[in-house]
Amino acid sequence: MRDKVVQKSSFEGEIVRYYNAFFLDEERLEREISHIQRLIEKYAVMEGFPAILDIGCGTGAHDVKLAQRGFKVKGIDISEDMVAFARNSTTNENVEFKCCNIQQSSFPKAYSVCISLSHVIGYQIENLEVEKMLSNIFESLQKGGIFIFNFYNIAGILENGLRAQKKEVIFERGRILRFSNAEMDLSQSVLNLAYNYFIEDGDKQFEIEINEKMRYFSKKEMSYYIEKAGFEVLKMYNYMGYNKGESWNCGVVCRKAGSQA
Repeated sequence: MRDKVVQKSSFEGEIVRYYNAFFLDEERLEREISHIQRLIEKYAVMEGFPAILDIGCGTGAHDVKLAQRGFKVKGIDISEDMVAFARNSTTNENVEFKCCNIQQSSFPKAYSVCISLSHVIGYQIENLEVEKMLSNIFESLQKGGIFIFNFYNIAGILENGLRAQKKEVIFERGRILRFSNAEMDLSQSVLNLAYNYFIEDGDKQFEIEINEKMRYFSKKEMSYYIEKAGFEVLKMYNYMGYNKGESWNCGVVCRKAGSQA
């Protein structure tokens, strides 16, 4: 019989050890880092390699890659498990990790660039949580600073539909099979996400069940929150070029308003 672990989120507990293997294959990771670097080179006021704050850094894989390319990066995450994994993954002096909640933390005018990938803003379910996150990011940016992130776009979700999915990943010691399902809660503007991971790791076999919520936004709604926080939208687009129509994965580049070079 398989052992079964039930978790409240995708960024704590047993799943952390398998996160990179399942979500971040090397080719996709390099492609995403190159995408972020192109945005920084195009929109950042500071030339060269500006200091970056990564909100919701997870296992730190993106930050390690950015540090290898010459950026100085600080990754923060609310999950102690993720931060511990990230710290153990590198000895690069250009990257550091801290466990903290962006709703309760800011780094006054310390960074030229902030990033927040993997739809981290969607974990801010309540309106005030969204506003507090954006406010603290605004305070953490220097004059002319930019913020790059992505979110679940309701127009793309409706255009592409919700359906049960199956994904299999083979890794060095075994395989991971995931079944996922999503239901839309229109009253709360959230997706109720259900994941079942079946993991074979050497002679070990077990299941991880995760049920969590992610908030979705319309582009108009997100623009409102961004502008209310003091940013101006520079670019809102299908993240990394996914989908030809409306994508569920919407990317944003915005700048601290009134601080253009």
